[in-house]
Amino acid sequence: MPEEEYNEDGDWEEDENKLPEFKISGASTIPGGVMNRDIKISGSGRIESDLECGFLKCSGSMRAVGNVVAHDGVRTSGSLNIKGSLMSDTYAKFSSSAEIGGNLDVVEAVNSSGSLVIGGQLSVEGHSKHSGSTIITGDAVVGSIHASGSFKCGGLLNAEGLAHFSSQAKVGGEIVVGSIRASGSFRGGKALEVEEDAHFSSSAKIELGTSVNGRLSTSGSFSSGGNIECEQGGHFSGQLETPESLYSKGTIDITGKAKIGKHITGADIFIGVSRTSVIKTHRSRDASLIGGNLRAENLVDIEDAYIDGDIYGRVVRLGPNTKVLGTVYFVDDFVVDKKAEFAGNQQISKEEL
Repeated sequence: MPEEEYNEDGDWEEDENKLPEFKISGASTIPGGVMNRDIKISGSGRIESDLECGFLKCSGSMRAVGNVVAHDGVRTSGSLNIKGSLMSDTYAKFSSSAEIGGNLDVVEAVNSSGSLVIGGQLSVEGHSKHSGSTIITGDAVVGSIHASGSFKCGGLLNAEGLAHFSSQAKVGGEIVVGSIRASGSFRGGKALEVEEDAHFSSSAKIELGTSVNGRLSTSGSFSSGGNIECEQGGHFSGQLETPESLYSKGTIDITGKAKIGKHITGADIFIGVSRTSVIKTHRSRDASLIGGNLRAENLVDIEDAYIDGDIYGRVVRLGPNTKVLGTVYFVDDFVVDKKAEFAGNQQISKEEL
C-alpha cells in the first residue's frame, strides 16, 4: 500500500502524480488492491478482492468480491453488485440496480433512482435521496432522508433532520428523527421519537409509543401501541387509536373517530367538533370511545363521544351524541346539549382542576 496516498493522520490524500483513469470497455477483471487512479467501467468488470481507488464510474455491469472504497465518489448507471461494503468520502449516485452485501458508508450524500439493496447498514452524514425501491437490512443513520419510492429498513432509522416518505415505508426498529412527513402508508416496528413536528397524511401504524416534541397532525388512520405524546398539540382528522393515553401541553383536536384506551390530557380538548357549516348526522357508530378521563386546563368541547371516566375543565361543553359515565367537573361553565348524557356534575375551584 503506497504510503504517499495517505497523510500523517491516515486519511486519503490526493496524489499530484495520480495515474490516468483505468477504463474497462469490454469484459475485464481487476485484481483489486490500492489504485491511485479513477476507474471507469462501460463494459463488464469484475473485481477479485478489496479495492481502493479515487472516483468509480460504472455504466455497464460491475461485480466486486470484497469491499470497495471510492474516495472521490461513486456514480453508476448500470448493474452494481458488491459482496462487501461500499465507502466514499464524498457521494454515491445509483441510477440503476445496485446491491451491496455489507454497509453503504458515504460522507456527503446518496442519490438512488433505481433499485437499491443494502445487506448491512446505511450511513450518510448528509442527505440520502431514494426515488426507486430501497431495502436496508440493518440500520439507517443519515443527516436527512427523502424516499419517494418504496422504502424498507430492518433496523433503526436515525435522521438528524427531516425524514420524508412519499410512498410506502416500513421501519423495523426504533425511529428517531428531527421531523417526519409521510404521505404514503407508514409502519414503525418499535417506538417513534420526533424532535420537532410530525405529519402523516395516509395510514400510519407505530407498534410502540409515539413521542413528538412539536406538533403531531394526521389525516389518515393513525395507531400507536403505546402512549401518544405531542408536546405542542395534535390534530387528528382520520381514525385514531391507542390502547394507552394521549397527552399534550397544547390543543388536542380530534375531528375523526378515535378509540383511546385510557386518558386524554391537553390545554384544550376538542372531539368531534365540526369547523364547517355542514350538518352532521350524529350516529352511535361514529362516536369516539375514550376509556378513561378527559382533563383540560381550559376548554373541553366534545360531540359524538362516549367517555368511560370523568371530565375536568374550566369550561365543559357536551354536544349531541355524548355520553359520560363519570362526573363532569368544571370551574366556570358547563353547557349540555339536550341529546347528551352524563352521570353527574360538580363545580370545583381552579386549584382543584
